[in-house]
Amino acid sequence: NGGKDAVVILHLFRAALARHGEATGAWERPRLVYFEHPDEFPEVEAYLKESVEELDLGMESFKCGYAEGLTQLIDAQGG
Repeated sequence: NGGKDAVVILHLFRAALARHGEATGAWERPRLVYFEHPDEFPEVEAYLKESVEELDLGMESFKCGYAEGLTQLIDAQGG
């Protein structure tokens, strides 16, 4: 637990977006999806908040399971 894999994926995603931006001249703000869990470590929540602010990330947060949250996200996007 602790989200180490997610942190690695986030930085790889940001690197890919930066490379794409350099190649095309178009920069997109990274958007993340986070599923809140009542048993999450406070340190993880703090790190998440700090990262969103420091890295200028867009984040959608859901207080439900993955399937329900993704359905809500897709519906909100008009999908």
